Amino acid sequence: MEEIPADLKELYKEKIPGKIETIRGLLNAYGIDPTETAYKALYIEIHKFAGSAGTYGYPELSKILRTMEETLKLELPQKKLDELKRSLDQLQESFLRHE
Repeated sequence: MEEIPADLKELYKEKIPGKIETIRGLLNAYGIDPTETAYKALYIEIHKFAGSAGTYGYPELSKILRTMEETLKLELPQKKLDELKRSLDQLQESFLRHE
């Protein structure tokens, strides 16, 4: 696999806090109104972020996001909202340590 240019990595790094906040907003929206649409939006965003985090050199973030993705696959993911929120906090802390 080709090395990603440093300028693209830096651009990605700058977008991570926004990605975390997007997921936080989607998670809160799903907690308020756990519709199929809200679930899909949350799942897709976590899935995309998990893949890109690994690609751009953030394996720990990717691992946390994959765990969140697996949690969402459970039969009653709305009962796991607190766990997902803790994972999101862990994700944010991991990113801040990586900086």
